[in-house]
Amino acid sequence: MDHEGIESAWFYQTIPESTLSESLEIEEGSCISPRSWPSMAIECGYASTAEEYYSRLYDSAFQAAQKSASDLTQTPDRQISHAIRTVDDYSRIENELTVRLSEWLGDYTGLSQDISNSLETISTQSHHSHFHAHIFSLHNQLNSLSTEREKLALFIESEMPHIAPNLTQMAGPLLAARLISIAGSLEKLAKKPSGTLQVLGAENALFAHLRGRATSPKHGVIYTHEYISKTHPSLRGNAARALSGKLSIAARVDYYSGTLNPELHSDLLKKMDQIRSRGGNK
Repeated sequence: MDHEGIESAWFYQTIPESTLSESLEIEEGSCISPRSWPSMAIECGYASTAEEYYSRLYDSAFQAAQKSASDLTQTPDRQISHAIRTVDDYSRIENELTVRLSEWLGDYTGLSQDISNSLETISTQSHHSHFHAHIFSLHNQLNSLSTEREKLALFIESEMPHIAPNLTQMAGPLLAARLISIAGSLEKLAKKPSGTLQVLGAENALFAHLRGRATSPKHGVIYTHEYISKTHPSLRGNAARALSGKLSIAARVDYYSGTLNPELHSDLLKKMDQIRSRGGNK
């Protein structure tokens, strides 16, 4: 038997019948050159046949792949992505149901009033139809959705400084979380050029531009940042480029070091003051 080679085998000195120990060896081990692993496994008594060797290799490799996938998806930045998407889902559902409730109340009361006044009107009526309870139930569910959305948003705000301190300081916790979510992870965001970060969230507009059906978008979700939304329209392109450039640097610092660097934010403030002063923005 090639004793020198057997020591580099993934199954060498693994715990008998332990797929976990074998999967760890597959995940962490390495070998300079290929060898006749099936015959070596039979010689050392790890397997009685090549079929058994390959069966155990399959089981161990499958578990190693599962662990790797789990490690990738259970990271804090991936979890915060789910959280911010849930906040946005809550907002979308709230908006849709609010419109539905408003229309329902308008038809039910025959009056053009806001939701609060309409609910007060029907609550004081002496006779209620069998629709009454469902209208109030919808209103209560809307309140519950709003409460859950606010609680989740507060949770994101408390977690983001630990996940991406520089990006959070510069973009705000919710926008920072959205950028990570759209990119797919903090790592993917950190590896994107600033020009790509600038238009994250505006993919439909970008595709329309590439097809020759629209102008090139100047910004995506970063438009919600006050440095862009409150900047004079003629200067928003410059503001978006400056902001996305600094956000891109912040994401890289967060991913590779995770240490807060206040100078990044102060540099952005100076740059934005220069840009916005041209259009009279303060």
